[in-house]
Amino acid sequence: MSDGSNTETASRESTFLVGVLILPIIGLFIASQFMANDWLELFTGIYLLCVITLLLPSAKGVFKYLTLALIVLSVIFLLNEGATFDVWIESVSINHTLVALFISVPFLGVPVKSKEYLEALKQVYIRYMQNPNVFFFLTQSFTHFMAIILNVGSVSIFYQLGGANPYVKSPRRLSTPLMRGFATALIWSPFFAAMALVTTYLHIEWANSVPFLLGFVILSFLASSLLEWRLNVKTADKEEVATGNENAEEVKGTAPLQKRKLIELASFLVLIIVSLLVLEKVTSLSMVTLVIFLSFLFPMFWLTVKKRFRRFVLEAIRYATVTVPLLKKEVLLFLVAGFFSGAVAQTGFGDWIAGVLNHMYGGYVSISLFIILTVIFASLIGFHPIMLITVYVTSLEPSAIHLSTMYFAVLLLGAWGIATSISPMTGVSHLLAHEMKEKVVNISLKWNLGYGALSLGLLLTYMVLLHETGLI
Repeated sequence: MSDGSNTETASRESTFLVGVLILPIIGLFIASQFMANDWLELFTGIYLLCVITLLLPSAKGVFKYLTLALIVLSVIFLLNEGATFDVWIESVSINHTLVALFISVPFLGVPVKSKEYLEALKQVYIRYMQNPNVFFFLTQSFTHFMAIILNVGSVSIFYQLGGANPYVKSPRRLSTPLMRGFATALIWSPFFAAMALVTTYLHIEWANSVPFLLGFVILSFLASSLLEWRLNVKTADKEEVATGNENAEEVKGTAPLQKRKLIELASFLVLIIVSLLVLEKVTSLSMVTLVIFLSFLFPMFWLTVKKRFRRFVLEAIRYATVTVPLLKKEVLLFLVAGFFSGAVAQTGFGDWIAGVLNHMYGGYVSISLFIILTVIFASLIGFHPIMLITVYVTSLEPSAIHLSTMYFAVLLLGAWGIATSISPMTGVSHLLAHEMKEKVVNISLKWNLGYGALSLGLLLTYMVLLHETGLI
């Protein structure tokens, strides 16, 4: 009994120390936005290097060897190029912005995860999603808009809510709208690391990119819904629907629909997006800085207005001691990916790849297809999209391959979204596979391959139309 208690205490202490190690990354980023100087940059780089070193022993399995390989390659590249100490520090700090962002954003979802909102959504599932096509479209939409705030947490929530639906029980019908809703949110949400990476290094405003990104998201939604409708027409599971209908009347009477709570929830999401759009236009602060401030100030404001400040304090403690330590794998991955891209940038890779791409037959169309395919293929064989895309944005100048900066940004984010929907290596695919006791390759590649292929064609066509019309 004593040994078990001691082990549990040691585990809690270890988790607490991980949180203490990671949280200062946010403070260092905020400090750099207001009082940037050489000494602060030096301290930040050394601190991030310490974070990598201390988190590395906790890496397991394939991820551990992949991380070690990237670190070794980075060191070889930098030594071979005779990089100065300043370059080493700059390289290890490349993804500092992204790490600060995705550590902060989980706290923004605190008000959304209130039991009252989840119960209101559960009643929508029980009462109004009898039709598989309606179930698919609404689940994809709910996951998409909630993912803007909750990231992968939205998938967990709507997996549980979808499981409460008495009409649709097929694993494929439940997982595909979750995967696609999450993947399309990644394309345009300012609260994802993908957007922070692209806007930071390509020096574009999120607000200016939104119309172009939403255009592709809408096309992806329509394509996804059309594929699902066509599949349901061919393979309608009448027995499944009939089983649900046996209990429909009984389930409908469980609780009244809480319309007021649904309106509150929608208002919360809209208010956050509008606030960010306005603040980005009227202040000189970067999008990432604004997102980090909103992630902490908005929940405090919302819960204080609702007279639940005590809950805010409790959630802040839970965030620091539980949520942040759980992100240690992502922190390590993003920091190492940034270090690797910084090392690659010293090798002249950007000039080499630009030369290769410029000699492609078909000009910008072939270049676009090459970039999309490489991002997707890399994710299929086990590399997180951030690795290749970080290399692209830090090493490749859009003008060197005759593309506009906005075109390059939309192309990369669209490719990242498609790769996420079909890759068996992403966190969301493994989460669903674990919950459903299903093969991860079914969750991702098998059930989304057709969608991925169609989305690839749509993205390429969409980019050509934008280019030919002179919009970007």
